[in-house]
Amino acid sequence: MNVLTNLRADQELTPEGKRKVGAADVVQSDPKQDALMGSAEEQLRKLCADRGLDWEAMIETDRLNFVDDLIHEV
Repeated sequence: MNVLTNLRADQELTPEGKRKVGAADVVQSDPKQDALMGSAEEQLRKLCADRGLDWEAMIETDRLNFVDDLIHEV
């Protein structure tokens, strides 16, 4: 059940309510989006390997920088 279904228009979410809505969004993931994200991650792993990098060994900042560099390649 969607958490927002039971809210009236004049109600505000408490911090706990906001957390529940966020958690509900995570639980109700879209299989198509999950497949797309899995495919994208596999492509990133391959691009890393092609450049002598290990996606698994990279920290989040390094991954973000790698993707940023890919976006800005000419």
